[in-house]
Amino acid sequence: MPKRSIYRGMWWLPDSPKTPLSGTLTLTSDGGATVDLMGTLGDGGLMDKRARSFDIVLGVSTDGKEITLVDCLELRGTLIARLQTSSLYVGRCFVGAHFQKPDDIRFRQASARYSYLDDWVGISGFDIELTGDVTTMRYRPPSSIETNVGQEYGLAIDFAYSGPTMTRPVQRKVRMTQTTWITIRSQQERPLDEYLNVLFRIQNLLSLAVSEPVSLLELQGETEVRKTEFDGHTIYDPVRIYCRQLTAPAERSSFIWFDMLFRFEDISDRFHAIIENWFKNLEQLRSSVDLYFASLYNPKMYLEHKFLSVVQALESYHRLKVRRNEWSDEEHKIRIDEIMRAAPTQYKEWLDRELDYSNELSLRARLKELLNRHATIAGSSADDRSEFVNDVVDTRNYLTHYDPKLKDRAATGHRLFTLTRKLRILLEACLLEELGFARDEIRGLFQKSRKYADLLPILKSNTEP
Repeated sequence: MPKRSIYRGMWWLPDSPKTPLSGTLTLTSDGGATVDLMGTLGDGGLMDKRARSFDIVLGVSTDGKEITLVDCLELRGTLIARLQTSSLYVGRCFVGAHFQKPDDIRFRQASARYSYLDDWVGISGFDIELTGDVTTMRYRPPSSIETNVGQEYGLAIDFAYSGPTMTRPVQRKVRMTQTTWITIRSQQERPLDEYLNVLFRIQNLLSLAVSEPVSLLELQGETEVRKTEFDGHTIYDPVRIYCRQLTAPAERSSFIWFDMLFRFEDISDRFHAIIENWFKNLEQLRSSVDLYFASLYNPKMYLEHKFLSVVQALESYHRLKVRRNEWSDEEHKIRIDEIMRAAPTQYKEWLDRELDYSNELSLRARLKELLNRHATIAGSSADDRSEFVNDVVDTRNYLTHYDPKLKDRAATGHRLFTLTRKLRILLEACLLEELGFARDEIRGLFQKSRKYADLLPILKSNTEP
């Protein structure tokens, strides 16, 4: 259940600041937002039967916070005893700043806090000593860890802390917290979507590393709109940002940090290279990567769809990074020309269409090549390799074409679940190699995790329980 925040205040259109309406804004942690108003904004109101939308709605909460609502759609309105009320669906919400028009919504940096990020980074500023009856606690904020994303953005792992408070003559408790953030900076202000694009790719990288779907917990930005000068320093008040997102499962309280595939400490000496490889290779592998993360972020997806997604992702990866065609273009053209010359005239048009993809490698061939490339996690038995590939191909063909002859050979239930997990390991090994991990190193990462160790080598047989 998403957490909710409520802001009561006054709301108006940018061109009608003198006619504000009282209302309540409700925000949820997944970025959803609605505002319930005492009255209707603008002209027309309940008499206007068209769906009304507003690019910008401005507001001030009762505690003085400036709020900007963007892409608002009027959901409903009521008229009771001459009292009008209305509700708006809000696309995006910015708490802490007023933007007069959409083009003004630009930021110099954006910072995100993700689930599992604190444990993945694994850096703390706390130093706690227990000596007899004396407990000594010291805190020194860790230094930021900085790199860059291409030539356009700086990337930093930042640490924020709060507390303790000294409000009583007798201190009965002390509370300090540290949170870890990913910050994307630019030399010039940019639209929010450009930052979100980078942050979503970072979220995907973290999900691969953690081996769990990572979700965005908080998002905030710095903008020139909220800049003040004080004692020779420029201070930017943070603006909290809410935008609806695809919801990943909530952070599991039972998750144990050493079940992660790799942590920051494993890549700290090559952090820049990992980030550079991820962003460079992600563009080349977008079709494959999107299929992988679509199934990872959607745990309710049917098992059959997860299986087909990971098979398609492996096919796409092989086509893009290993080998596209069975024959060279020149050899294939010679073969096609010979076939077309020998074909009866009345069948040539049909045959030409059928041969469009005749130079594509089969799924069977692609899987064998990928298993050969990652023999350190696959195993080397030729019999096991053939059995595994046959299982995948028969199951894919049955679920795609529903050929009754394949029904008994297609994997179902626990067998399909295990087959899908093994294919996912193979795909993750491919992605880890793209990040820059050596193949022996990849095997070590899988072996140290309880989530993977029992499935290695992936070609070993697993019987149904």
